[in-house]
Amino acid sequence: MTSTLKLSAADCVPRDGSALLIGRAWIPADDGPAVIAVRGDEAVDLTRAYPTVSQLLNVARPDELRTAIRDAPVAGRLDDIVSNSVEGHRDQSRPWLLAPCDLQAVKASGVTFVASLLERVIEERARGNPALADGARREIQVPMPSSSPSARPWPRSAWAPAWAFIPPPCGATPSPSSCSW
Repeated sequence: MTSTLKLSAADCVPRDGSALLIGRAWIPADDGPAVIAVRGDEAVDLTRAYPTVSQLLNVARPDELRTAIRDAPVAGRLDDIVSNSVEGHRDQSRPWLLAPCDLQAVKASGVTFVASLLERVIEERARGNPALADGARREIQVPMPSSSPSARPWPRSAWAPAWAFIPPPCGATPSPSSCSW
């Protein structure tokens, strides 16, 4: 089965000329990902100034980012990179877009939010040690709420085991009663 999907910058990129548009692209010549930004019809490589999108989002001020974009080397024509980004139909010798997230946390929402939050905290605290992570999961054993229409919010007591793993804000002592629901 062949894909008829065609991507173009005109169809995918906002037309606001004042927007600061950033992302990531795989650059085959560098054999790796690059932090990119849109400058007119070009994608420019910001990797020297901002090695990761995470760092860019954490430290860059808009004026600094505009300067970096102005001075950055060209990674390629934006339309060429966008059109080469169809999974399974790309030319591996030319740049293509990647997901914009690299090291920043991506948060879940909805009924899985709490489970996802706890899992991220467990993994962070375990620092890659599977035994510590498994022990923390066994200790918490917080039941997930049902997705049925009769489901009720978790009682405060259900959160108690989680407080051992969630760092308190601003040095406060965490407890279920300190939550604002």
